[in-house]
Amino acid sequence: MQQRRPLCTSETLKSTSEDHDSRTTLKTCIRFIPKSDKPAHHTSILIGMLYAQLNDHHILMTNLAKRADLMQRFHLFLTLVLAIAVGLLAWQLALLNGRMAANSTEVPGLQSIREDLKQIREDFSNRIRREPPAQPASGDRSSADALLSDVTLILRTADGRPLPGFEIELESDETEARTIQVKEVTDEQGRINRKIPYGKYDVKFREPGGWYAFREFLVAFDQPQTFEVVGPDPDERATVNFTSTLDPAGLQGLRFGEFRESVGGNAWSEPNAPAPGEESERFSTFPTLGNGITEVAAYVELILDQTLDQPDGTQLSWRWNRAKLDQIPILLITAQNQIRTCTEIDSETTRDSVGEFFTNFGDRESLGYLLLDIGETTSEFQLELATGELRVTIERIIGRFDDQLANDLAGLPPATSRQLWLTGQMDATSPWLDRFLSFENWERGESIRHHAKRTIDLNADENITISLTSPANAAE
Repeated sequence: MQQRRPLCTSETLKSTSEDHDSRTTLKTCIRFIPKSDKPAHHTSILIGMLYAQLNDHHILMTNLAKRADLMQRFHLFLTLVLAIAVGLLAWQLALLNGRMAANSTEVPGLQSIREDLKQIREDFSNRIRREPPAQPASGDRSSADALLSDVTLILRTADGRPLPGFEIELESDETEARTIQVKEVTDEQGRINRKIPYGKYDVKFREPGGWYAFREFLVAFDQPQTFEVVGPDPDERATVNFTSTLDPAGLQGLRFGEFRESVGGNAWSEPNAPAPGEESERFSTFPTLGNGITEVAAYVELILDQTLDQPDGTQLSWRWNRAKLDQIPILLITAQNQIRTCTEIDSETTRDSVGEFFTNFGDRESLGYLLLDIGETTSEFQLELATGELRVTIERIIGRFDDQLANDLAGLPPATSRQLWLTGQMDATSPWLDRFLSFENWERGESIRHHAKRTIDLNADENITISLTSPANAAE
């Protein structure tokens, strides 16, 4: 009986394993398979194709896959495909064993195929296994360390002095496949050092005295990096004084309260209060100074920034923390020459009437008002601020609602630090502003919540005064 040639011997595979042309490997294997043996012929062709394609893809991906997570996914894909190939070949071997038992015919090369299969599995296991990185001189690195990058972040002032005690929080960008969070405090040299996975990070800097900033860093794969950031000197301080000689007479007749008309969903419109000498039916039951409004004030907001040049040629904007209102409070500078600090602010709405006020709301109309927690009250107010660019903005003109009426409307007891204030609705071009505010040393604002502004450069140890005054003809 004529013996069959081996399907595909280990010598055949080994002779072509160094040849990266998969078509040559496939043709070499097929040449040893008798076409008359269709099951073995077809299966061997399939195995040869899989092996060849895996070999080609392995070479390509080894050159391209520089990111560890991509390599891990590719390894999993190779293992899955190889498992399928092994299963198919094992099934074909079972068929061959059955035929051999039925025909009592020895199939030469069967043992060789088993050995070849084992060799292929070991060969691919070695190929897809990640080569260990070169060991540093300082000692051994674990496989986990090989996936991390050594990152040093240095924080200093513009003149090179280290900034210790700054909290630095790094969080991997939301587009990354995994979430990494790191929080450290700079040491006496103004630095932190951590091993973290490569990728893009959002970085937040925070100083206990109030400064904070945000920026991004791109951490490279498996290589040490140093990032240097210039920050503000937290010890530099300036003094700012506020005074007021505002005259309330200029606001006589102004209707106070935010008239809100729903335009669908959570949106609404807020028309301006009638100009001096004008009347409006929708505002006809809103209070005025002396009739429901006991005092008026300018609502002043402060913002302090430093924009610093960075070593990489960019600029980074630092802001002094306004989240804590005891550091940079909202100021109510009243027309009674008093300055009050505001420690908490809430905005509310109602459709209720109280006494003679707010009695003409339609179905889609309501009143907007402010609940303010009032702190210190003084005729002159002084703030110790960090240095930088100070922006002083008069956001709105407001009037304090009578305490008893406020209790009836919002449930506020008369003897409390929480007060109900109503906004005089107007934009920056309103004639009411020209009657109440002198724009000397101030710029006119640009919107309904931005009436006037002033920008001041604060330098270390500087002492300045900001005054709010009314024009001489305020009552006219």
